[in-house]
Amino acid sequence: MVFFGLRPVDGWVFRDATPMEGFFLAPKGFNIFPPSPFTLFGAFRAAIARAMGWSGQGDWAGNKAIVDVVGDGQDPGRLRLMGPLLCKDGELLLPAPHCLLGVEEPVEERHSWQPKAVARPGEEVLCDLGKVRLPEWDVAGPAEDVKLKPPEGWWITPRGLKDVLEGDLPPSGELIHSLPGKGQWLWTEEDRIGIAIDPERRAAATGMIYGCRYLRLAEGVEVVVGLDGGGEKIVSALEAQGLISVGGKGRMSLLRRIDWRWPLEPPQQAESVARPMIVVLTPLGPLEGDWWSRGLVLRPGEREEEIGLKIVCACCPRPVRIGQWSFRDGSGTKRSYLAPGSVIFCEYKDASGPELRPGQLGRCWPEGITGQQELGFGLVAIGKWRETDE
Repeated sequence: MVFFGLRPVDGWVFRDATPMEGFFLAPKGFNIFPPSPFTLFGAFRAAIARAMGWSGQGDWAGNKAIVDVVGDGQDPGRLRLMGPLLCKDGELLLPAPHCLLGVEEPVEERHSWQPKAVARPGEEVLCDLGKVRLPEWDVAGPAEDVKLKPPEGWWITPRGLKDVLEGDLPPSGELIHSLPGKGQWLWTEEDRIGIAIDPERRAAATGMIYGCRYLRLAEGVEVVVGLDGGGEKIVSALEAQGLISVGGKGRMSLLRRIDWRWPLEPPQQAESVARPMIVVLTPLGPLEGDWWSRGLVLRPGEREEEIGLKIVCACCPRPVRIGQWSFRDGSGTKRSYLAPGSVIFCEYKDASGPELRPGQLGRCWPEGITGQQELGFGLVAIGKWRETDE
């Protein structure tokens, strides 16, 4: 797999599935960042098609050579995507797992998030959801008047994530906030006003003024995407081009090939995982029907083996709504996905259990749902959890 780093020339627009009607300034949550795997898969698919002779207009369904590589419609062809992930100054940053609970504290004129507890499945209780196991935790240090919160908007380094995957608290210095005002930051948001153009008059359309929120990355921050299936000739063409159109309004982005590898790959002699904990790194789904009771399917590392997992408990932020839209017929769909940073505590459906180790990467999806892990969805890190009395 070949890895690329992307940065916007100016700013990016990555919308969630919020309807855009008339004039408004984009509310909080309007942007989705890092962008949906659909967005980046489509961007690389179009760039590769252009490198293979597509004009940029119409479709390429009649060009068999292009279809074999990048597919067409819902068929991804030979193309496979990993990510998107985030890097700052060459170091990987990951959404902080929501099994962490802590408090924000001012430290030398900036804010620091101090982890205080790691959640785990509690005893079974009877509630409006039926008989379930809800998260519980023990607070590290003084607990008087402590209002614990999940790490919303915080990102964690691989060193910090390694501690979490082992069931321990990470140091506060391993967490960075995404927006300015919290010390170190990763990107800022800008509100801009735009007008729609009447295609016949080539002038502003009446009553069609709108607001849009752009993302501008901090110095040294880039989105990392892994690409497989294109072949070295196509990869070289992308590398030589150095630019790619990404996201809303087709914003131009700088593209460079980078050397990258997953920094937490465990040694072969590492202790195996008795109870797997799944930390979601890219959106996992789609969430349809009784996915919770059906469980998950995990494919660890480069293995073809698929492992069935039963869901015991979870710590999740609000699901993300991701939409798709077809240029051919104007049809669209909106679906819910588990957001990056979600943590799912599982047990093996097979009592014997396979050999999994903390720190492994894997692909994960709800049982009965297939076909999207090749696009970059469901990238997870594997950890472990313990029962209360262990």
